[in-house]
Amino acid sequence: CLTLHCAGIPTNNLHKYRKVFAISDFVKEELGSRSNVDVDVIENGINIENIEKRTNHIYNKNLKIVQVSRLDKNVKGQDILIEAINILNTRGIKNVFVDFIGDGPSSTELKELTNKYSLEERIRFLGSRNRKYIYTNLKNYDLMCHPARTEGFGLVVIEGLAAQIPVLIPNQGGAYEVTNNGELATIFMNEDPSSCASKIIEIMENYKNALRI
Repeated sequence: CLTLHCAGIPTNNLHKYRKVFAISDFVKEELGSRSNVDVDVIENGINIENIEKRTNHIYNKNLKIVQVSRLDKNVKGQDILIEAINILNTRGIKNVFVDFIGDGPSSTELKELTNKYSLEERIRFLGSRNRKYIYTNLKNYDLMCHPARTEGFGLVVIEGLAAQIPVLIPNQGGAYEVTNNGELATIFMNEDPSSCASKIIEIMENYKNALRI
């Protein structure tokens, strides 16, 4: 048996498997557009009880954003969020802070982009953290942004929802699917930093509505 976790998987060897599973309808449909392989969906899952819940229903003067994934901008889109923070900065909005949790091949490039825009005081790279750390600390953030260009499921988005913090995601992919096609999240246009920045402003201006969602 084979489980597919993302889109774009080569199809030439899939016939060798007795059964193929996908973690979301998005992955199944993407594969179906390129092959006739029979695929069943079994979604990812988490133990919600292990995730500490946010109890503060306002944010203070500063909006604290978290992004959790491997640092691979071509897939996870961290550069989109950095560009969005720079857009906010040029508009004089300087009270938005981001923590990137994770490591990966784009680490150096993302740090260089942060330095290019002189955002070192507002964007931090915390490196890899274990699940216990993440499940304990998600509640300390005001917003989770997951700007992935392509996403098979978006497990961390479900973890953010379980921690009861608002989530901001693109308008396509697995994360969009698992938030009831965006009903449980704030949505921006995929790969569009300007749209991402505008939605961050919208969340700041009506945080109670973001929490309600």
